[in-house]
Amino acid sequence: LSLAVTYNNISILYQNIKDFQKALIYQKKSIEIKEKFLDKNDSELASSYNNLATMYMDIYNYQKALEYSKMAINILENIQNSNCDLAMGYNNISIIYRNIKDFHK
Repeated sequence: LSLAVTYNNISILYQNIKDFQKALIYQKKSIEIKEKFLDKNDSELASSYNNLATMYMDIYNYQKALEYSKMAINILENIQNSNCDLAMGYNNISIIYRNIKDFHK
């Protein structure tokens, strides 16, 4: 899992310098490893899904961002003491709906 953490960190660095394509590549590599070794309801996996969602938001791919935000929320709703992360997930979804002008959701 240390490789997954390294890929996640590289991904965030690329996101910070606005190289979103490389950020996506490394975040997906991180998720691939986490999906192999972690329980499907692990908070670390939810965190990576949230990271990927924000990267898709950065490149205006709101459908993918919504998909990964919902994946994160599905995990976090079943974890005790995840209120802060869950709130972030809901906030991401509200931003996505605002950006696609779907104000009813």
